[in-house]
Amino acid sequence: MSVLVLLYHGVRPDDAQPATTNLQAKHVSQSAFAAQMDWLIGAGYRFIDGDELRWMSKARSLPRGPAVAITFDDGYANNHSCALPVLRPREIPALVFLVGAFVDRGEPLWVDRLEQAVMSARVPELTVDLNGARRTLTLAGAPARKAAESSVRSYCKRLPATARESVLQELFAGLDAPSSPLPALYRPLRWDEIDDLRHAGWTIGSHTMTHTILAGLTAAQARREVGEAKALLEARLGDQCDLFAYPNGLRGDFTEETQRVLAGLGKTCALASVEGRVTRRFEPLAMRRVAVHDRMGLAEFKVRTTGAVGVAKSVKAGLRTAQSALRRRRAG
Repeated sequence: MSVLVLLYHGVRPDDAQPATTNLQAKHVSQSAFAAQMDWLIGAGYRFIDGDELRWMSKARSLPRGPAVAITFDDGYANNHSCALPVLRPREIPALVFLVGAFVDRGEPLWVDRLEQAVMSARVPELTVDLNGARRTLTLAGAPARKAAESSVRSYCKRLPATARESVLQELFAGLDAPSSPLPALYRPLRWDEIDDLRHAGWTIGSHTMTHTILAGLTAAQARREVGEAKALLEARLGDQCDLFAYPNGLRGDFTEETQRVLAGLGKTCALASVEGRVTRRFEPLAMRRVAVHDRMGLAEFKVRTTGAVGVAKSVKAGLRTAQSALRRRRAG
């Protein structure tokens, strides 16, 4: 028995994917998203909402039968403009985890600012401090720009918000990128759109204030990141905000201390980005999810959602163990 929790970020119009955006393929096409939902319906999945996730966390139990939760991280406006038109007629609930500063102040997410600046830079290379060393990143051609963006993003993910912003400002100054607004793909949800999602049966959770990885913060800093976002959402929405999703959310991005901070702030359920299903012995403050991206075809989606990936990994691990044992016997 297990529950499938799917991790999305955004849903894009089928005809809108400029070459300089969506590098990480985190916005899936609307037609692909609809096909995925229809496949889940045809496969007999029951769609669960935030209340049922709360029940699972408090009861330490799983619902009977195939169940799936649809979740979105960050709070992109296309959750409303492109995902909702797919989900509403199918009566599918969803959960969206909002970055406080993104939706309240309209501050673009730093990862999107970085992506746009690197891809539109007017210089052939850039020298920047990364991991305590000066590195020269070539920007000659799209593949090189994508590699440069990935290097800077990986480094900045581990920094507190203030230090990260300092690195980004140095980088932006050297890129000579045109100062134009970010594409509509990166626009945050407005509060009226968030209200519309709630009325359509969506559950609102928090995703920190500035999308900073919590494991790199002190307990006090983590408490501020999580607490400020929680207070903002509760004040604006007039409802409890006890559901949470970790920024980045991979192993090492949160710790036992992080979980104690969440529990102290009244969080009952926290979703990670660690690949896998929620099984019987799950941790309420570290629920696994299966991430969905724009390069994933329907065939791969079916494999991932049926758990065949985990089975294949187990089989491969078993084969490696057997081969090692055979080599040891031959050597002996």
